[in-house]
Amino acid sequence: MTQLLAPGELIAQVTTALDELSVQLRDVPDTQYPKPSSLPGWSTAQLIAHLASFAKAAVRQFENAGTEQPPAMYDGGAEGRIEAINMTALMRPESLRALASDALAQLRAALPGVEAKWEAPVGYRPTATAADMMYATWREMLIHATDLDEFVRPAASWPPAFSEHLFRALSARVPQGTRLVLQPHGKTPDCLGRRCEVLGALRDRLRSGRLDGRTSGIWPGPGHRGRRRSSGSEAAAVAK
Repeated sequence: MTQLLAPGELIAQVTTALDELSVQLRDVPDTQYPKPSSLPGWSTAQLIAHLASFAKAAVRQFENAGTEQPPAMYDGGAEGRIEAINMTALMRPESLRALASDALAQLRAALPGVEAKWEAPVGYRPTATAADMMYATWREMLIHATDLDEFVRPAASWPPAFSEHLFRALSARVPQGTRLVLQPHGKTPDCLGRRCEVLGALRDRLRSGRLDGRTSGIWPGPGHRGRRRSSGSEAAAVAK
């Protein structure tokens, strides 16, 4: 993946995103946990459980970067990830909040040491490096902050550098032979891929002229056990 930011600059951006998300988490009322989040198909509790799971997984990736056999991102793969999210989401709000806050704090503490391992391989994806994992962490923190409450943290609040990165991440995921035309309101269209095709679901993810990719994920959501993404939904989503 093309790296837009210098390591130190990206780490600073991720640190800021983590800090903002941690504050936002503390303000989520207990009554909101069982209710739907802004991410379709996910409750607020499931989303917070995923944030805790991702943070722990990212710490493991960073700590084991460059080892002979880097661990997989999630124990049990897609199935294990989904089961863990659904089980963790059953916790009482105060316990789940504490779990997620602690996981985010551990992730924040791990960030400064990653620059020394920037190009070291990790188990996040085949051929992925610690730098790729850092960009994935940036996406997770900002996109899911919007998922927690798109009115409190709208996609329009994302840094311009993040929006540019997100667009490039999407472009790399357009299926071969497909061209997607993105039409932000009142702005010049942008195209991804080779064959022109407007997808309403993708168009609906545009907010204030910026790309809202919060349906992102290398895995399906908790309500889609074991189902693989279709090429269309993969194109409409940003990978984590």
